[in-house]
Amino acid sequence: MKTAVIYARHIRYRNYESTSEQQIHTAKAFAKANGYEIINIYTDDFDEKQAVYPSFERILTGWENAEWDFIIVENYAILGRIFEKTVSLMRTLNKKGKRIIGAQSNSLLEMLIYYGEK
Repeated sequence: MKTAVIYARHIRYRNYESTSEQQIHTAKAFAKANGYEIINIYTDDFDEKQAVYPSFERILTGWENAEWDFIIVENYAILGRIFEKTVSLMRTLNKKGKRIIGAQSNSLLEMLIYYGEK
């Protein structure tokens, strides 16, 4: 079975808002429908001024020895505000056999549209 963790963080952007609880619900439904075993759920509190998210940092600092292969997020907006940093993170993880999956949308086009609007 494919192993995954869920990462959720309250997000607010323009007319879009999603709570951690909503994101976890969406990610769990996606995981169940696609055969992922969730081994942990990480959340960070919402803070517009916060630049560092402790739970997300824990995922990233332990990924090389992690028991999971996938990080499931509701959508890519959770990962950060800077497109280049997000793509760099995804490349690094992909090289080591780990992936980030968007439960609502997993397409590069959707990600480019999101970041292009900023």
